[in-house]
Amino acid sequence: MSTPSNYTNIQTLPKDQKFNGENYVSFKAIIIPTGRLKGLHLYWEGRINIPNVELTATINPTSSGTAESLPKITTTTINDPSPTILEYELRESVAYLTLWNNIKNPDGLGIPHGMSSDKLWKYLETEFQKVTTITRQRKEDNLRACC
Repeated sequence: MSTPSNYTNIQTLPKDQKFNGENYVSFKAIIIPTGRLKGLHLYWEGRINIPNVELTATINPTSSGTAESLPKITTTTINDPSPTILEYELRESVAYLTLWNNIKNPDGLGIPHGMSSDKLWKYLETEFQKVTTITRQRKEDNLRACC
């Protein structure tokens, strides 16, 4: 697994721990603590206040001909539920890619592209958390075959 030292590093699970369409419970048990290292679980769970302000800056020359200093942009902690617009854009991308890159063959599983990380998380929960009839039958067949 990659180290969480840099916020923009996308953490990648080992191949046997990535989501494959049948291991949602174990995947969730691993990915949640992994995401907590960077506060990503807040994005996945939709607990972030999405800023609706576009950042614009204007420089007004003073009477002396020099530019006024721009207002200072404050930063927030990684687990702050109210990030700035710049932080939100960066962190949302990291949250989405941390999920997406830890899914084996998302296209083959029919997972749609281009949604936010909380919508992707909700999709995974809705579609894969419940045990389907086919999965149950496959597991029962495997159990009978081994004993």
